[in-house]
Amino acid sequence: MKTNKKPAPSHNTFRDRIKELRRVRAGDLIPCPWNWRQHPIEQREALLAVLIEVGYAGACLARETEEGLELIDGHMRAEMDLDQEVPVLVLDVTEAEAKKLLATLDPLTGMATENAEAKRQLLGELDVQEASLRKMIAEMLADTEGPEDEEGGSDPNVGGPPEMELRPHEHYDYVMVLARTTMEWNRLVELLELKEVACPGRTKLTTGIGRGIPARRLIELLEAKRG
Repeated sequence: MKTNKKPAPSHNTFRDRIKELRRVRAGDLIPCPWNWRQHPIEQREALLAVLIEVGYAGACLARETEEGLELIDGHMRAEMDLDQEVPVLVLDVTEAEAKKLLATLDPLTGMATENAEAKRQLLGELDVQEASLRKMIAEMLADTEGPEDEEGGSDPNVGGPPEMELRPHEHYDYVMVLARTTMEWNRLVELLELKEVACPGRTKLTTGIGRGIPARRLIELLEAKRG
């Protein structure tokens, strides 16, 4: 009886197109002329945070051309610091094959499905310092919450100093400070002497930098700066 089931591929069925691992100055890599991906500031800041906390743990993909090494994948990593030596997998692929890779790498990754519980457990065990990375992880955790989590809502006072907890019929006037980059936020944390605080109700992600500072403490700091 015939079936349409394809046989499983045997060992060494697929070609190995990797010629070598080479470390190359990022500024010497040639951007791919067909690169269709754009990288918003939030993504760049998140990648920068990972590079600061972990470093390079993956390689760019490139192919040899008459002009030099032409990137296929890894444009954003290469743009982070043009003088940085970055790991590059040099591929033995044609221009047509490079286009196939460029067109399919991200979509193939996006086809993966999620085990929400495993993802929640993994994210909850992470200990991160960079503000943009904490923000990304918090958003990923929020995406894994089910309806039962949403009904309870979140405690608006979580992570704030006890003296800033609202009492019945009270409100606070406030000043909002927007840190547009991780470097700005880290500098604010240093200048305002913000401390790590407990964040109950956030699975195992139990610490974070407090976003609230009592007005009297901020006034003291500002007056001290004025001398």
